[in-house]
Amino acid sequence: MSFILWVVFKVLFYFSWCYLGLQLMRKENPPFLSVLGLGALRLILGLTIGLAIPYLFANITATRFVLIPLVFFITSFFNWSIISLVVNRPINTTNLLGSGMQDISWRFGGTVISCILDLIGVFVLLSGVNFC
Repeated sequence: MSFILWVVFKVLFYFSWCYLGLQLMRKENPPFLSVLGLGALRLILGLTIGLAIPYLFANITATRFVLIPLVFFITSFFNWSIISLVVNRPINTTNLLGSGMQDISWRFGGTVISCILDLIGVFVLLSGVNFC
């Protein structure tokens, strides 16, 4: 049950962060379908790339184990960068690294919170803790 609660919380975060990004970068109240579409895109990106990483690093040695969190952080930033490109698409003022401090801060904030939520998810899965 805790895992399901974590998944719901993570999905709600994706939708909320996409809503915030649309408000910040487009300076408008975003339509619900735009928020839903961006949140779903971020969820799909996170699942496909996030599930591929363990398979790519399955044979990693213990000395390189510290690189795995860095890889997850970089891929999460990349995922939020793709969402930012979609949000800023009509404006054409963005690139994969960011178009300004507000854009980069939004990407970085999404990345940090996503990684924290992932760590909580790993803790829930590995420990069997039931928060309900």
